[in-house]
Amino acid sequence: MSFMVNEKNITLTLVIDELNKINSNFEKLNESIAFKFNKFEQQILNLDNKIIHIENKLKLSNNINYSNIDNNDELKELVKDGSINIDKDIVLRALFYKDYRTVIIIFKHYYFNVNNKYNKYPIKIVGKRSYEYYLNNKWINDQYGHYIKHTILLNIQTLLIKYNNSDYIKDYDNLIMNQDFIYKLTEDKFSKNYFRHIIDEIKNN
Repeated sequence: MSFMVNEKNITLTLVIDELNKINSNFEKLNESIAFKFNKFEQQILNLDNKIIHIENKLKLSNNINYSNIDNNDELKELVKDGSINIDKDIVLRALFYKDYRTVIIIFKHYYFNVNNKYNKYPIKIVGKRSYEYYLNNKWINDQYGHYIKHTILLNIQTLLIKYNNSDYIKDYDNLIMNQDFIYKLTEDKFSKNYFRHIIDEIKNN
């Protein structure tokens, strides 16, 4: 009987020792995970600081280029204009595509200013989803670019309507397809996509 009790005690002791070892290993694993997590968190913090530093440098650069230099010569002001003038052949060539290329071709031909060293367009990208447009001889903030998007696409829409008629387009089916594309230009579902291409064009120049 005494032997059985001793055997049980030994078994219990072994189990307790094994549990202690498991707990010890688990604690070490937790410490290792916590250390690695803290290290990873510090790396993210350092990366955030670097990004902020770069953004501040870019803002400073923008201030030097745009605020302290008179660089607005010959810029077309971004205003709703029902009488923008572009060569007929360019408009009809652009209308042939009936997609973002139509928008970009007209946008470039009308707004691009080759003579301006700093601002090729009357639009500046000043932050993530933050823009400025040139009007009344000054730069005006347009958070999210709602005014810019609507004004440009409305002007292009008005121009295309002028040329989408039987005097210039002889094929009836083509007239209808053109009309469908033109009327959708300012619809939010499509205008967001066209605006992204406009911003890409500005970034590339």
